[in-house]
Amino acid sequence: MDSARFILERLNWPVRFARLQAAHEYAKLLADPSFGATALQTYLSWLGERRTENETCSGLAVLFAADRNHLPSLSVLTQNIAYPSMLADFMLKEIYGPLASVGDWTSQHSGEVPPSFEPPEYFLRDRTAQIPSSLGDELTRLEQASRLPFMKQWAFEWEQVKTVTGAPLSGFPYHFLEASLERSGVSAQIDQCQGDVYRSAYLRTLNCAVDLWNMPIDVAYAAACKCLPLNRGLVDIERVDRPHWLGDLPDACAGETVSLEPIIKEILTKATATGALMPVHLKTPLSLKISEFSSLTVSCALLSDDYAPLPDADIADLGGSAWELPTGSLFAGHPRQVKAESRFRPAAQGKCLPLCVDVFPFPFGYWLGDLFHLGLSLPASYAFPRPISYRCADGGIVTEASRQAVGRWMTWNDHWTNLYPKGGNTRCGCVSEMRQEDVAAAAQRFGLRVGWTADIKIWSREKSYDDLKLSRKSVHFFDDGAIVR
Repeated sequence: MDSARFILERLNWPVRFARLQAAHEYAKLLADPSFGATALQTYLSWLGERRTENETCSGLAVLFAADRNHLPSLSVLTQNIAYPSMLADFMLKEIYGPLASVGDWTSQHSGEVPPSFEPPEYFLRDRTAQIPSSLGDELTRLEQASRLPFMKQWAFEWEQVKTVTGAPLSGFPYHFLEASLERSGVSAQIDQCQGDVYRSAYLRTLNCAVDLWNMPIDVAYAAACKCLPLNRGLVDIERVDRPHWLGDLPDACAGETVSLEPIIKEILTKATATGALMPVHLKTPLSLKISEFSSLTVSCALLSDDYAPLPDADIADLGGSAWELPTGSLFAGHPRQVKAESRFRPAAQGKCLPLCVDVFPFPFGYWLGDLFHLGLSLPASYAFPRPISYRCADGGIVTEASRQAVGRWMTWNDHWTNLYPKGGNTRCGCVSEMRQEDVAAAAQRFGLRVGWTADIKIWSREKSYDDLKLSRKSVHFFDDGAIVR
C-alpha cells in the first residue's frame, strides 16, 4: 500500500487544498470493500509515526471526512497517537462522542519556561509569515488577562519542537510565489514546515497552561480550535462544475467602455431560467485570457429610491457575520440573528441592504481558507420573517425555514491555484440562491426596492516582472421586474 502512504503524506503538503483532497481520498479508501482493512492498518501505522501535535491532528482530519461505519475503534486509534493534545482530544469527541478521550494530554509540554529564556529572533521575525496572526493575538489576549507568560512559553515550546524534529527554518516560498507578485500583495494558501512547528508549540503552550496554570478547560478548548484543520459539515463541501449559464458573459464585463448593466441582467436572466431558485449573490473569476487575478461580484440588495454608492467602494461586498457553532465544529443549526439595522452598507446617500451575509463559523478549519476568503455568502436571517437554519447537504449549504429549503450555496474551482491578490480570493467562485417570492416579500417588509449591485476587479500588469495594478468599476440598478417578478 505504498500508494496509500503517498496519499497520507499529502496531509503534510504545503497546499491546504491538497491536504483537504487527501483527507477525502483516504476516507474513500477506508470505505473500500477490497482495500479498507489494509488501508486502515496503513493509516494507523502512519499516524503512530507522527512527531508533532499538529501532524497528529492533520491525520485525525481523515476521520472527519470518513463514513462513521468505517472508523477504527477508539482504543486502537488512541494506541497509535504518540503526540496527544487538547485539540486531538476535541477532535476525538467530535468523531466518537463526548465521552471519547485521547488520554493524558495535559503533560504533553516542556515544563514552564525558564525566567532567563529569550525568544529566538527567527520566532519573533517570521511568526506571522508562517501562521495567521490570530494565534499570537489569542495568546497575547490570554497573557494580558492572566498575567502569565503565554507568549514566552510559546517561543520556548517552539524551540523544543524545532530541536526535536530538526525542522528547517522556512524562508520565503519562492517556489510558490514570485517576488514581483509578493510585492503586489499577492499571497498563497500554503503552510510550510515551520507552520507545523508553530502550531504544535501553540498547542503545547495550551497543554502547559491547563496543567500548570489552572487554565479553564473550556477556554483552552476554544483557543486550541484555532488550529483545527477541518470543520464538520464544511468538510463535505464539493466543488461543482462552473455554471453553464455564466458562459463567456463575465469576460464581457472587462471592456473599459462596456456597459455592465445589460450584461449583468443577461447573466441573471439565464441563471433564473434554470430552476426554482434565483441568484442573490454571485462571485466568479474571469477567464485566464483576461487575467489570472480577477473577479465579478453581483449581489441582490434592497435599495432606496435615492441610493447612491460611495465613490471607489466595493458596493457588492457583504458584511461578515461571526457564528459560534451550536454543536462543536458542526456547521449546522440556527445562525446568530442578524439585525438589518446593522447591515446597511455605507452609501453617499440612501440605503442599501444586501440579502446575504458572509458567515464565518467558529471553529472554522484552516484547511478551508480559500472558501473563507471567497465568502460563505448565505441568505441573512433578516431576509425572512421566520427563523432560518443552515446545514451542509448535497455538496453545498442549504438554508431552511420551517424545515423547507429556501436557499442554496454552491462553489466551484476555475483553473484554481493557491494564489490570491490583496482584496481578492483564489480562482474559485460561488453562487447563493433564494426563492423569488422571499426576495419580493423582503422588499415589501422593509419598504425598499429590489436592486442589484456589481463590482468587477482586474489585477493586471504589462510585463511579467511588473507590479500588479488594480482596475475596478461598479454598477447598481433597480430590478423593476426584470428578474424578480
